[in-house]
Amino acid sequence: MKKSLSILVVAGFLLTMCLPVSAADWGLYGQVRLNTFWTKYSDERPGRLSDTTRFSGARDAAVGGSMLMTTSRFGGTVAHETIKGGFEVGSGGLTAMNIRLLWAAVKLGDGELLVGQHYAPYGMGAWFSKDVYTHHSGYDTMGLQFVGYTCRVPMIQYSVSGFRFAFTQPDHTFSNDFFVDPERQLPQMQASYDYAIDKTKMNLAVAYQTYKENAPVAWNGERLDAWGVAGRIQLTQMDPIYVNLGGQYGQNLGPLGQFDGIAGRGGLGNVYPSLAPAIGPNNRIEDTDTWTVLGTVGFQNPGLGGEIGVGHLVSDNDLWASKDKMSHYYAQLRIPLTHVGHAQCILQVGMFDYFDDLAGNDAGDAIYGGAAWQVFF
Repeated sequence: MKKSLSILVVAGFLLTMCLPVSAADWGLYGQVRLNTFWTKYSDERPGRLSDTTRFSGARDAAVGGSMLMTTSRFGGTVAHETIKGGFEVGSGGLTAMNIRLLWAAVKLGDGELLVGQHYAPYGMGAWFSKDVYTHHSGYDTMGLQFVGYTCRVPMIQYSVSGFRFAFTQPDHTFSNDFFVDPERQLPQMQASYDYAIDKTKMNLAVAYQTYKENAPVAWNGERLDAWGVAGRIQLTQMDPIYVNLGGQYGQNLGPLGQFDGIAGRGGLGNVYPSLAPAIGPNNRIEDTDTWTVLGTVGFQNPGLGGEIGVGHLVSDNDLWASKDKMSHYYAQLRIPLTHVGHAQCILQVGMFDYFDDLAGNDAGDAIYGGAAWQVFF
């Protein structure tokens, strides 16, 4: 943690020295988020979370991490004429921090070139859902997982007139395992287009990568293709009521980076349906197809707000005995703690239904309730 913060401080001083102090526009911000949820898992849930009721987060990082969310953050931005940049660090638990963002951008032609670690074009669906409950994997469960999300990754991106195109760091993990010797000759490619008219927002995004396993004892050196297409629409014609609809379809979304590469039921305590390819006879690759849908309805006033949502995810592979499915239902109420809206308590209840797993066994369900506490400064 100390090393990371030292690097950021030094980088900030160097950037300040390079820009005229009177002209540089600096801004700092912070967000503290803490979750207090109780979760009840049915007897059928696989892994160590079966038949338990737990407080969200734990002192032991190995069994759930800290109540302090990894989405808590502190960051800053700076801009000067045609150049701008920023950094953001987040909580990694009780004793750790992680670098969420570290980027710089320069105006180039009619658009902008961004270099560094930032949100990739595929999966910019955070405005899609205000779900605050975090599952055992540590990531929000609706706006991100159901409509595609490849996290914050190192990349080179060019954006112009609503279009974004990026070469990003490729992923190669799935089912909590790594390839023995993956050959990645090309970076992952992502693109998106945002369009807004009146009170309607739309987004379409695609992502693709390919690589192969070079180890002679694994996968026979086969090539793996991973791709996804995601679409979203937000309607606010009945303001303050809003409606969000979206979906995703893809192949081998785990290796593509969905859920930050964590995909499959192989890992201890993993709660999501599998997004990973399967290994067939003679170590042949069998691709996994996944589709998702999401819908939310809510209202947002300067003070009180609320939302209900439902999402459904289905993965299918010819080698599985059953499709791997998951549904999530939730309702929340957002209560402001200050008149300016910089602090709020979000009450939320919900349920996960896991149907049958890929082996055809009952995967159980989970119900939860509690609150998220957020203070922005």
